Amino acid sequence: MQDLIYGRKPVEEAVEKNMAKNLYLLKNNKGNVAKFKDLAKEKKVPVKVVDRNFLDDLSQGKNHQGVVCEIKPYSYSSYEEILSMIKKKGEDPFLLLLDGVEDPQNLGAIIRTAYLAGAHGILIPKHRSAKVTGTVFKTSAGACAHIKIAQVTNVNQTIERLKKDNIWVYGADMGERPYYEQNTKGPICLVLGSEGKGLSDPTKSHLDGILSIPMYGDLDSLNVSVVAGILAFDIARKRHEES
Repeated sequence: MQDLIYGRKPVEEAVEKNMAKNLYLLKNNKGNVAKFKDLAKEKKVPVKVVDRNFLDDLSQGKNHQGVVCEIKPYSYSSYEEILSMIKKKGEDPFLLLLDGVEDPQNLGAIIRTAYLAGAHGILIPKHRSAKVTGTVFKTSAGACAHIKIAQVTNVNQTIERLKKDNIWVYGADMGERPYYEQNTKGPICLVLGSEGKGLSDPTKSHLDGILSIPMYGDLDSLNVSVVAGILAFDIARKRHEES
């Protein structure tokens, strides 16, 4: 089964970052055809110039802007590679660990947020989790090509490993001290739970602390990607404050 992305910007990111396997371009779309042909030639990506019906079928009627790309399977980093990269930068680690985020749209949105907030990497479980696919790549607006993502076997074991590497591990959950009252400077990993259940009790027991977002309406929760945005950018703000 083909893993496809569409639209000029996401496809350009995929080709630039050597993630493209095949490129499909709309006939008579002169500007895009010339631009993407040159880019594909540089990156040695096969190109097929096709009619609109073909592209409409590939993109299932979505707005493809005359460009569709089949991408290669995503090349995950390892935990060790991410930590080594951070060490070379001489920075305090800033990571996100996702505990069972299964919706590709949520995963893509979180990846985009993490990248824009300056996170170094994202850790996701190998099982019971969304994987990096074309849908995730497009939802992330190409951020998948710019931030390292690693798969881990066990979330709780990974938390303990992070702590051994002197990284503070905080989870997002309700009912604790507000996030803005807590010190999240320094090396940190933010743990986000699944869409339906949030963080499991066993996972909570491994954390250094909980970050809560006060809510004043009658609903009892926020979408996990919204939570990621609020907390990740607050961490980013504190990291960039003058000491």
